[in-house]
Amino acid sequence: MRKDELVIDVITSQQSITLNLLREQKLIKQYMFKSKYNLSEISNRLCIVAMLRWAICENLNANFSITNFSLMNAEVTYLKNEIGLLIDLMKEKIGDTVKDYTPTLNYSKKKNINLENCRFIDNTIALGFSNGKDSVCCQLLLKKSGYKIENFQFDFDDADFSHDFHTKYNINDEMLAKKYSTQSIFLNNNVSYYQEEDMHIIYLAPILLSTHKGYYTKMACGVQWDMLSQNGKGITIAESFASMKNLLDLTQLMGFPNFGIILPISAISSFGVYRILSDEYGFSKLEDFNSCWISAETPCGSCTKCIRVTFTQDILKACISGDFYTMLNIIEQNQIPVDFLFGSQNICKLLNNLSRENIRDISKDLYLQDIKPEYDAGFSKIIEKEYGFKEAKP
Repeated sequence: MRKDELVIDVITSQQSITLNLLREQKLIKQYMFKSKYNLSEISNRLCIVAMLRWAICENLNANFSITNFSLMNAEVTYLKNEIGLLIDLMKEKIGDTVKDYTPTLNYSKKKNINLENCRFIDNTIALGFSNGKDSVCCQLLLKKSGYKIENFQFDFDDADFSHDFHTKYNINDEMLAKKYSTQSIFLNNNVSYYQEEDMHIIYLAPILLSTHKGYYTKMACGVQWDMLSQNGKGITIAESFASMKNLLDLTQLMGFPNFGIILPISAISSFGVYRILSDEYGFSKLEDFNSCWISAETPCGSCTKCIRVTFTQDILKACISGDFYTMLNIIEQNQIPVDFLFGSQNICKLLNNLSRENIRDISKDLYLQDIKPEYDAGFSKIIEKEYGFKEAKP
C-alpha cells in the first residue's frame, strides 16, 4: 500500500511549539504547546520530540518528513519504539495487514547537543494536579509519605490557558485529517480505539519547569490501575510501562539521569481511589471531584463520563455498606458495555470475573501483581497500612 507523505513543520519559540501537519503545502492539522515559562534548550527539544510522537502516532496512515528540526539517534529510537508499540496493538486488534501502516520517517540528522547543568531540587516531587479525584488522591498519599509537593497544571484543548502549560490541536481539513488518522484505521476495521498521545508531554513537566523553578527529579502522575499495562495492548499505550520506559531512556540520554515517574495509585482501581477519598472526606463530598465532558459547571448526567461516575459510585456505596449482592446486581443490570464505559481491559476483567463465589469488597483491592516497584515507590504499602486494602486478583 502506497501512503502519502506528510510534512511535519516544526515552529518553536522559548514558550511555544507548533507542529504543522501539511500535505503538498496544505495545512491539515496543528499540534500546539504553550508554556508560561521560558523553556531551556534541552527541555524545548524534549517537548518537540514528545510532540512528534503525538503527531505521528495519531496519523499512522501516512509517511512523514520532518522539517526545521534535526533528530539525534536516541530521539529516532524513541519515536520508532513508540510507533512499534502502536503497531503491535494494531496487529493484535486488526491482523497482519498492520505491516502496511508502519510509517517511514525522513529527517535530517543532528550529531550531538550540549547538555545542561540543572539546579536540582531535593526532597520535592512535581505533581500533575487537576483537582480531580486521581490527583487529589495522589496528593493525599504523597503527603502521608513525607514528600514536599510542587503542583503544576496543564490546560487542554479549548480550555483557557490559565495555568502552567497548555496543549491543543486544530483540525484545518476534516476530510484529510480523517483519512490519515490512526483512529480511522481502527474504526474501519470495526475496532474501538482511544489514546492520549500527548501524555508524554505531561510526564516531562518537571523538566519543562527546570529553567523557571529548578529541576524536580521525580514526576508524580495520577494513573490508576485501570489504565496500566505492560505494553499498552488493549489499553492506553502512553500509560503502559513499556512506553514510560521509552521516555525515561530518552531523558537519561538527554542529561537527566535521575528523572523518574512515580504512580502513587497504580495498584488501585477507580473504585479504590473513590474509597480513599470517601474515607478521608465522606461519601457526600465525592461529587466535588467529578468532571463532565459536556458542562464545566454542573454535570450533565448523560455523557459517558457522568454515567461512568454514577456507576462507579453506586458500586462503591454497595461496597461500603457490605451489600455485595447489590453490587453484583448493579454490574449485571448495567446497559452500557463495560469496555466502552471505562475504556479499560483491567476493569472489564475485574467486573466480568466477579460472581457469587468470589464476591468481595473490590473498592479495597490492591493489584500488586500488575505493578512495577520502581513506579509504585512503596505507595501500595502506604495504602495497605492507612486504608486497610488487601492484595487481590482481578
